[in-house]
Amino acid sequence: MTGGAPGIDRLLSEWTLDPLSALLAVAAAGAYLGAAARVRRWPALRTAAFLAGLAVLLLAVASGIDAYATDLLSVHMLQHLLVTMGAAFLLAAGAPLTLAVRALRGSWRQALAATLRGPVIATLTRPAVAWSGFAAVLVATHVPAVYDLALRNPGVHALMHALYLWAAVLFWVPLVAAEPLPRRLGPVGGIAYLLLAMVPMTAIAVWLLASDVVYPRYASVSPEMGVSALADQRDAGAVMWVGGTVALVVAVASCGWSALVREERRVAAREAYADRRPHPAGGRR
Repeated sequence: MTGGAPGIDRLLSEWTLDPLSALLAVAAAGAYLGAAARVRRWPALRTAAFLAGLAVLLLAVASGIDAYATDLLSVHMLQHLLVTMGAAFLLAAGAPLTLAVRALRGSWRQALAATLRGPVIATLTRPAVAWSGFAAVLVATHVPAVYDLALRNPGVHALMHALYLWAAVLFWVPLVAAEPLPRRLGPVGGIAYLLLAMVPMTAIAVWLLASDVVYPRYASVSPEMGVSALADQRDAGAVMWVGGTVALVVAVASCGWSALVREERRVAAREAYADRRPHPAGGRR
């Protein structure tokens, strides 16, 4: 696509939503809302998170962001951050598997619950495995040969997006801790987990900032957009570094805040229990 570097208005307005993507999004939203209607007191915040996750995912893959991703590396990097740091987190926070277990009945419920307790899910959601999978997908897909293949082949490009989404969902699940899964991270483990996730993202960003043009596709296409390929690559590195760091720092702060809130609740519960206990002299305090 040519016509000069796009502004935010073109990135947000030039939609190319294909019927299949729209159908899948509507089906996912409908299934979620239908299940939520069958569950008593399902948190509205989780419903909002899931629907927002679908919206962010559509923004990443069907708006002008997707249209210009093959022309500008900086836009492509923004797209990847929306999928991994935005959509994946929100979809995981929506706890669709928890909702499904609570909404289903009979053998369907038992089968899903057994699958979630099985060895495959237990392995995939183990924090070390989830972190390693996410880091491996990030690093492997930025290898020039792999990246350029995805830019040339729409099928490979779609597979790359699927890998980003599912690797990121698995990455966030041990932190969100909303699903009925065997592996969960505590506050300290969650903070360490997030800080370590900055390592591969920072390494990719520094590599892009310090290197000459690494992807041949952008070397030939970016100048047609009126943008230097090297300048665009450095913008992409900055997007990865700053955007990824901000997202993870916010998540770290959230983990720390959640830990403080839980500790305050535990202290309040202990004090309330102590107040209810009989006084040593036989009375009540």
